[in-house]
Amino acid sequence: MNKVDEIMEDFSTLLGIGLIFIFMGTVFFIIGWRTSRLIHVWRATKGVVIPTMNEGNFVFSDDGAQPEDFPTVEYAVEDVTYQFTSRVSQKPRMPIGKEVEVLYNPEDHSQVIINTFVQNGTLFKLLGIIFESVGFILVVISFFDIF
Repeated sequence: MNKVDEIMEDFSTLLGIGLIFIFMGTVFFIIGWRTSRLIHVWRATKGVVIPTMNEGNFVFSDDGAQPEDFPTVEYAVEDVTYQFTSRVSQKPRMPIGKEVEVLYNPEDHSQVIINTFVQNGTLFKLLGIIFESVGFILVVISFFDIF
């Protein structure tokens, strides 16, 4: 293999990895953006992290039962109480009894987001920006490596 072939192989590898990072970053960013844009439209109320009825959702320790990674929150809107279990894992776990801000859809009070860094899409947007930045850097390096 001559020097030109080696350079082209390195170029292709860096370019491919860079494009994969850009794609993954874009997907993460879109997921985060779709979730976080609701913050500006939905209404806020207070909720409390509660234990779920499924024993499999708890981790037992010396401190007692702790909720699983997917917190369940109880909140009230217009004197009607609702419960919501997040589909987004939360580490560290939210302790039972913790008061949290809940964002709900004013047209459907059962559509909810727990307003934390992890739950409201901010983490996904941040990861997207990081992945895209690394991807762009790899693409630029791949082009400079040719010359």
